[in-house]
Amino acid sequence: MTDRTFSDYVADKRPVYRYTIKFAIPEVNDSMLDLLETCLGKYNLVSATKFKTTPIQLAPMDFPNIKNTPVHISDIELEYPASLDFLKTYISNSLDISQSQIAVYSEN
Repeated sequence: MTDRTFSDYVADKRPVYRYTIKFAIPEVNDSMLDLLETCLGKYNLVSATKFKTTPIQLAPMDFPNIKNTPVHISDIELEYPASLDFLKTYISNSLDISQSQIAVYSEN
């Protein structure tokens, strides 16, 4: 038998909430990444992938009103759930980016 307690098993089974964040802005710099990490700390940021950048597109798929801009994409994991609209608004206010330039999706 192992020496693990019930609380050890519960701690191992904490749910993780996965989201994809997309920014339709010319570039994502280090100060923006620091601000993003700080604002998501409220939800206990577990991990975030490095931003992947698409080539400049005439009309990016998730941003119908934005033209000729690359899209920066990152997958994040949080320990606490958040609604998609709230995350979008919260990130927009924290990074001082227009909400029309941000898209947030859950894994579902």
